[in-house]
Amino acid sequence: MLFTACQPSEELRAATLVNDAKQLVDGGQWRQARIVLDSLHITYPKQVAQRRLAKALEDSITYLEAQRTLAY
Repeated sequence: MLFTACQPSEELRAATLVNDAKQLVDGGQWRQARIVLDSLHITYPKQVAQRRLAKALEDSITYLEAQRTLAY
């Protein structure tokens, strides 16, 4: 008897990583958010929808970093 239904799906785990990265971005921890997003791309290469969200979030991080750099 297998109990595979008790484990979250890959899509759910990938979505959790995206949400974790969003929280890190909101908290200003951009480097850590990038690490989480990189791990998503490596760990879940078949989760295209979540990877697209991750790419959009990475673009947002780049924009925020550019804004910070321009302020100096």
